[in-house]
Amino acid sequence: MMTFFLPLIAILFTSQLNAVIVDDFACTTNTAATSKWLPSSTVCSNVISDAACTALYPVGGGGAIVVGGDNARPFICYRTGNAAGAVMDDIKADAISICPKSCGYCCETSAYNCPNAALPSIDCSKVTPTQCKSPAWRPVIAAECPSACGFCSENGCIDAVKECANDITICNAVNWQDFVNKNCQKTCKRCPATTAAPAAGVTTTAAPAPVPVVPTAAPPAVVTTAAPATCTSYMPDSTTKCAEYARNGFCTSTMYTQAAKKASCATTCKIC
Repeated sequence: MMTFFLPLIAILFTSQLNAVIVDDFACTTNTAATSKWLPSSTVCSNVISDAACTALYPVGGGGAIVVGGDNARPFICYRTGNAAGAVMDDIKADAISICPKSCGYCCETSAYNCPNAALPSIDCSKVTPTQCKSPAWRPVIAAECPSACGFCSENGCIDAVKECANDITICNAVNWQDFVNKNCQKTCKRCPATTAAPAAGVTTTAAPAPVPVVPTAAPPAVVTTAAPATCTSYMPDSTTKCAEYARNGFCTSTMYTQAAKKASCATTCKIC
């Protein structure tokens, strides 16, 4: 009788005993058979409870995803059934939207999936969870390494002190103005939204500059400047994530220089 159940038991318990990452190498070192999980794979939280995610996406024989480990991602995080195979985008999108941590997809959530500054003053790969919570570090990280702490949706504007939103009355309290101007910029709407204004100002300042020279030199300069703007071919994108970056505002953001945008996503951002 026992021999009848042996094949069934084998199917149930060997469907994902493989402890090697296969098929989808997102949030890993992406070195094929030797791929390891990066810290960005599990840095976020699941949208629903961890228990619910474990029920929806039970781990395989290798156990839960661990940074530095190579145990396989649950197959049902990216495809139907419980066997290796091609990634199904709709299945993967569902996993990212509800259980990104359990499936090792934190680096592909909107909060963590964006480009860092082209030339950051700090090493973004070495940012720690403690720094992500530190009032001294948060503004710097939000501006230069947003993907390290899940600040991609903040557009560089963040509260240095996380608890600012607990009591928004301090935004208008006379004795708290120095504090909120420095530490509660997002909650109290004190972010350099004026940063966009200077950018516009610089544009309008740059425009008049050629105008005085219009009588002689401006026309040729304008022609050569306008020509690239109407080009129909662009340098190829240097990363496959440009579409995601564009959705997060990379192409229009004032945080990045035109040169940085061109170097990364010239085609997607249509930069000549």
